[in-house]
Amino acid sequence: MISPTSTAQAPVFAVVIHEKGGAERRETFETTELTVGRVQGNELMLPKGNVSKRHARLLYRDGRFIVTDLNSTNGTYVNRRRITQATIVREGDRIYVGDFVLRIELPGGAADALVEAPPRAELLSSPDEVSTTGPSPVAQVASASLRPPSDEDEDAARAAGPARTLEPPPRSPSSATTSEPPLRAGGFPANETTGTHHVGRITQDDAPSYERNALTVSLNLVVQGAAERLGAETFEGPLGADLPERLEPILRELANKVASSREAPLSVAADRLVELARDELLELGPLGDLLADSAATEVGVVRFDQVVATRGGRTVAVEPGFSSERALGWAIRRLRAEALEGGTSLELRLGSGARASVDPGGSGRPASLLIRKTERLALTLDELVRRGVISRAMATFFRHCLLGRVNVLIVGGHDGSPEQLLSALVGSQTDARSVWVGDGVAPDTEVCIDFGLGTVAEARRALTVKSGIPGVRFAARLTTPEVTAAVTEMVASGVDGVLALRHATSIKRGLMRLAAEIAAARPGLGIRATRELLAGAYDVVVEVARLRDDRVRVLRVVELTGVSGEEITSQDIFTFIPDRTAAGGAVEGIFSASGNVPQVVEALRARGESLDSALFSRPPSR
Repeated sequence: MISPTSTAQAPVFAVVIHEKGGAERRETFETTELTVGRVQGNELMLPKGNVSKRHARLLYRDGRFIVTDLNSTNGTYVNRRRITQATIVREGDRIYVGDFVLRIELPGGAADALVEAPPRAELLSSPDEVSTTGPSPVAQVASASLRPPSDEDEDAARAAGPARTLEPPPRSPSSATTSEPPLRAGGFPANETTGTHHVGRITQDDAPSYERNALTVSLNLVVQGAAERLGAETFEGPLGADLPERLEPILRELANKVASSREAPLSVAADRLVELARDELLELGPLGDLLADSAATEVGVVRFDQVVATRGGRTVAVEPGFSSERALGWAIRRLRAEALEGGTSLELRLGSGARASVDPGGSGRPASLLIRKTERLALTLDELVRRGVISRAMATFFRHCLLGRVNVLIVGGHDGSPEQLLSALVGSQTDARSVWVGDGVAPDTEVCIDFGLGTVAEARRALTVKSGIPGVRFAARLTTPEVTAAVTEMVASGVDGVLALRHATSIKRGLMRLAAEIAAARPGLGIRATRELLAGAYDVVVEVARLRDDRVRVLRVVELTGVSGEEITSQDIFTFIPDRTAAGGAVEGIFSASGNVPQVVEALRARGESLDSALFSRPPSR
């Protein structure tokens, strides 16, 4: 491996930094190593949210510049290809870090000397570096120095995690990977057919990475080595007050041994291993930072080494995950110990208001975990108009709907777009007597009816009582058949002023799913009766989506008019009409009224709301 402490003549070079939408700037360095990241302490600081705290490292060794990604969330790209190992960069190559593009500039003839310098052998990766039948070479070399020869029992083998079978991707001396280039730095490729982003697309490459796997194996060696020294039971219950002090020198010793192993990946530093191991042994591992990250709304653990998070409607992989099944078990125990009353061992209420659903695993099935945070966005309708989510006419119509206590259903994908509109409508209400309804819906600071805690009968009773209180408004997330049936029946019984949200890709699909869920929860109702129940419950339905340019738009506002045959009928009130795709990929279009004056206008006027019919006039044809 390349030793960060190897001696080399420090070159004088400049890094040209171009920020998306901004001007270029230059910073000059005379060093053999610099780190790039979001926070102070990095030689090159790029303060943007899609740049990790410690994002990448640039080394100068043997006449060459080498860039390495430091397990960042959004990855590092060279010439629009994601790198998963140390990669040689030359003058003129573009390094993508979040919203920034970096270039190296050398004075005078230094560039020629840089190109002609022969590469070191260890930079030219070969398929032999990847084991196709067992663990990474890191495990084979470093484990000998960490484990005594007699420690080969079944429990130790199980704690070390499963062997990985990797198919080595083709490599070249340039170390270029074959992953897709990003449409924008730190972003995600878009589906050009539908105009939406790939749901579930992660920031790491789909192909296995030797270096990421090696980091997990290296971390496992440190964590399990410390557990063996102090006893695994030390970390399975309440932690002793003196444990951090006893643990620190052990972690330093083990991490230094692993990091100095010849086959250790270039980006594995001893300090980094100590930090990660300390988090697993004393805290919640990768979950700690994700719970504290307000941008992460959902966290999922598919298995111990596969952790994903949802940020801004996008699913990203978190690297590294847990080092072993045992480490994930420690985190689950600590979540249970910190959970509030009112939950169960499988459904936890966390102090932040988040909900954690636990699958403990067993019978060969790995444990898994889902954490859902209660996201509350401080938005208003005026803010959505400024962002281009809705038009001024739509905002006026929505305000009258709120004043007239019209029942509104919002439909949108799992990308955060429907939550924005729901939050803006709740935030624009003139009174604050709002009750949130759903499964994992609100922290303790708000009034909520959570169908995921306690029994369904208790939740329905609470809904019945609160729906009889004058002036109360409901904001509901229709996430389960029980919630959907209870809220829809409440609305159909005469309760008004309800704002409901349902995840679906279109209004038609959303109504179909709601009808199916009500029929499943109420077997005595026929399918036609469920459709009529829905058509009579909600007055206005809004479809919202995140387009391929990452901007949120309300695509349709419709009024439900009844049931015809096997479908719920509706008429358009407002629509968004895409016009063209501008330079840079921005989707431009217009919000247009359909020319139909909705029937709800008469009901609003009967309540004393003066709403001009001209608001719904169709614009003149161009």
